[in-house]
Amino acid sequence: MSSRPWARASAGAVRRWRRARSVAVLALGAFVLAGCGGGGGGGGGGNSGLSLSVSPLNVAVSATTAQPAPSASVQASVSGQQQSQQVYLAGKYSTNGIQSVSLGGSTSPVTVTITFKSPASLGAGTYTDTLQLSGCYDQACTQQVTNSPQTVSIQYTVTGSVVQLTALSPSSAVATGAAFTLTATGSNFTAQSVVQWNGSARSTTYVSATQLTAQIMAADIAAPGTASVNVLDPVNGPSNPLTFTIQPPMLTLNTLSPTSVAVGGPGFMLTVLGAGFSSSSIVQWNGAARPTTYVTTNELIAQIAAADIAAVGSASITVQDSTSAVGTTAPQTLTIVPVSKDATAFQMNPAHTGAVTFASVSFPASPTWSVDVGGTPSYAVIANGKVYVTVAIAGGSSQLLALDQATGATAWGPVVLSGAANAAYDSQTLFVISAPFSTAATIEALDPNSGQLLWSALLTGTYGYSPR
Repeated sequence: MSSRPWARASAGAVRRWRRARSVAVLALGAFVLAGCGGGGGGGGGGNSGLSLSVSPLNVAVSATTAQPAPSASVQASVSGQQQSQQVYLAGKYSTNGIQSVSLGGSTSPVTVTITFKSPASLGAGTYTDTLQLSGCYDQACTQQVTNSPQTVSIQYTVTGSVVQLTALSPSSAVATGAAFTLTATGSNFTAQSVVQWNGSARSTTYVSATQLTAQIMAADIAAPGTASVNVLDPVNGPSNPLTFTIQPPMLTLNTLSPTSVAVGGPGFMLTVLGAGFSSSSIVQWNGAARPTTYVTTNELIAQIAAADIAAVGSASITVQDSTSAVGTTAPQTLTIVPVSKDATAFQMNPAHTGAVTFASVSFPASPTWSVDVGGTPSYAVIANGKVYVTVAIAGGSSQLLALDQATGATAWGPVVLSGAANAAYDSQTLFVISAPFSTAATIEALDPNSGQLLWSALLTGTYGYSPR
């Protein structure tokens, strides 16, 4: 250990340093007793009436490894000293847990301050030291006053974290889920305790010394994996960590759109709706992969070729994902139906009557006009000299177009709509219902001549669409 001698004359201080075995040595510090007593001055036997006292003689301090280094103090005084008489104080101390010792003041009693080492640097344990103080007549301390030296016994106890985390509720969640409240159960929580998620603090509510709640954000569980959860307390230190599991969503195929197509038709985009999809998900047609676009964890779009629907029958549609524990979903069936032998025209009038059915019809050899609408169209609404059509486009959205019935030229649009959409016409007004998957729908009324929005309203509930 180092020895740290120092000397202080009454008004100023002079320091000197020397090494001395395993203790630090305090050099003499001169101080003046405020009161007066019966002893004489000098430095000999005539001063034998002077007496040193130190209080307390036992010091105990404690700290956790999370706290800063503590300190303590003792008082040293000399009785029997004459007014303004100088007496010197010297000492030595061990350094198991003590960092330094210093004197404060220049009159009796003198405060001796003990500063301890950082708890974190020491680690948990009990560290014992002694501080020995002597009152001296001279700076060399060749003559000591009565009751010198005095020994102070010091015990410094460092404890590890006393915060314990024993359980989390819930202890797991499904990836891409909603935000939730996490309950942490343990011991020795305080109002300053904070729940940490992978080392970052989360909004925490103190319930009791054994329970905390924390707000976990949806972003915290956006992807499968694990999170380390612990409690940090500024007094009692960090707790042990517990693992929170973020499970991948269950791979599920729920619906197809469309669910049937006419035989011999062109290739088309198949929309697949479900859960647990990822960028690794592949739509399969009768077990064979088809080009797939990942839209969201709930939606995929697959390119189906004309050759896939060249014959009447059905196709088994599945989703395969190598990153999912499920592997491949249960199938959904898409039906390939014969082309209808009859053509039916529906005519709308104010009375909502008047349907004319044709037993047979002769189609022209070639179309009058053809327009690429940029996606999968719905059934067209033909009214007011225009063709109104909603078109499903990439990303799960739709758009509304108005085409001139005679030429196919764009009369107005496109108008972007949210989610799937269908249109209807009545009383010189065009109506459109649109909705993202499994959410509330919006109905809008538009001027059929210009596409100008007349009004809109939000419809509660979940809506589907029918070609009828």
